[in-house]
Amino acid sequence: MASYSVAELAKLETFPPELTISGHLVWNSPATIDFNSPGAQGFGVKRAGLTIPGSLMLLISPAACGRNTNALSGPGQYGERFAYLELTSTDIVTGSHLSKIPEAARLFLASRKERPSCLLLCTTCVDALLGTDMERICRKVEDIIDVPVRPCYMYALTRESLHPPMVHVRETIYSLLQPRKKDPRAVNLLGFFSPIDEHSELFHLLHAIGIRTIRQISTYKTYEDFQRMAEANFNLVLNPEALPAAEALATRLKIPYITLDRFYTPGRIHKQYQALAKTLQKDILDAPHYEATKDMIQQLRGRLTNSGAAGVFPQKFLNPKDLLFLGECPRCPASTQKLRDHAITIALGSRLNAQPLELALLLLSCGCRVTEIFTTLAPSDRYYLRLLAETSPDTRIYGNLSPSLASFDPSHPPTLTLGADAAVYYPDTPNIPWNDERQPFGYAAVKRLLNEISTLLERNQKP
Repeated sequence: MASYSVAELAKLETFPPELTISGHLVWNSPATIDFNSPGAQGFGVKRAGLTIPGSLMLLISPAACGRNTNALSGPGQYGERFAYLELTSTDIVTGSHLSKIPEAARLFLASRKERPSCLLLCTTCVDALLGTDMERICRKVEDIIDVPVRPCYMYALTRESLHPPMVHVRETIYSLLQPRKKDPRAVNLLGFFSPIDEHSELFHLLHAIGIRTIRQISTYKTYEDFQRMAEANFNLVLNPEALPAAEALATRLKIPYITLDRFYTPGRIHKQYQALAKTLQKDILDAPHYEATKDMIQQLRGRLTNSGAAGVFPQKFLNPKDLLFLGECPRCPASTQKLRDHAITIALGSRLNAQPLELALLLLSCGCRVTEIFTTLAPSDRYYLRLLAETSPDTRIYGNLSPSLASFDPSHPPTLTLGADAAVYYPDTPNIPWNDERQPFGYAAVKRLLNEISTLLERNQKP
């Protein structure tokens, strides 16, 4: 069973192939949790494309590739917005299905009572292997049905490419926006297909600097409302997968963009808000949220480690490295032993609304001990691995791509687990999935998560 300590991984120039999707995609436990295909639950390519209000989707695929879409049908779901063009073996070998697409699209629209806002032609790895020019086919179909037609690529083969499916689908969605007069007090939040938690301080901070309208595609019911996103004075990119879409909007519609990442270490959140303030040349007063979050961490740490108020926050608290252990030296054997003797132990999965390695830093600062993390690794993880190697060198990283994890031994469970996949490995351990569709962001995300951890621990301590 492939696992490495963070100390071992931090020393390596290249990650072991069994910890990377591009090197060892044999069995993917997070995808298995989502009923084989990530598109069958949560937001995969198909459901993401249908966030466009009034859109329809024609799924062009063999039966095996399309079967999981059935999980999206049913009351209140998307089943009535799908149609299928099933590919036969002859189609797959010869590409003869390409000539059937225009007529299939015409019949699909003719069966609808209302005219759709657009039609998405969703293709699978078959067309990736055939090298199908879907842009040309979309133009041909558009001439016939007289509504916007866009390609939607469900290409699992390209997940690790420079242009993976979830990046492309975001570009597809926002390519439909048409030029509009700019509103200097409007901004778009790009990156997620479900709304940001309404309790996030991000909304308050934006309103405080004069932003009146904050738009998210997930909140719109009509195509006209969606089109008003083209009025934005700038875009805030909250997920790196939306960056190419933002770049395209900057070129085509002259809407500039600023990136904000989702962090859980308060020092990084604060530093990011101050960078945003500098870019916008506005005063963003996040200090009350910042101080309240630090206080909450300090209080939780005191309860978990019986250390009272021993931990002292550094004055600046900007560097995530400053956050760890709240003033106790992570290299000091005494403080490390104290942590091991008293800490709550946590196992982290990757099926959650967080970057698991970065989230581990927050948990360590609260006085918890992170025993293991089930995840895959990317080059961007090196920074967090170096920090974890200094503060929790024994934390083990399990690659969740190996079939051996199907027989993972849960005989030494942690106190609790975080992430839907971690719950699979430790089925009898209290779990916080932390992967609901309401997207946590900013200080509010940290406080809500710590509240859930505190509540879960108190509930399980009662007789």
